[in-house]
Amino acid sequence: RPILNLQPFIIVGNPYTLKELREEGFKTFHPFINESYDKELDDVKRLRLIIEEVDRLSNLTEVELFEFIDNVKPIVEHNLNTLRSKPYYGHLHKLIG
Repeated sequence: RPILNLQPFIIVGNPYTLKELREEGFKTFHPFINESYDKELDDVKRLRLIIEEVDRLSNLTEVELFEFIDNVKPIVEHNLNTLRSKPYYGHLHKLIG
């Protein structure tokens, strides 16, 4: 859904999920989001890293937030176009669109 809605994202999931997305042609949000959590094998530590980054992002000033949005705009547009190019997009769009 975040890709379809042109939103940046942090994935609360298994280690190396972002790496797998990049291998599929998607872009992630480094350096605008600290993605070090993706390499953390310990679930508790990974969740702590995610919480720290969500906390940092939620405390951006209005100016910083607009700058963040401007910086990630090319990435979210790329990801939507990449998703649309995938053969499963039509079926996926019907399921969650």
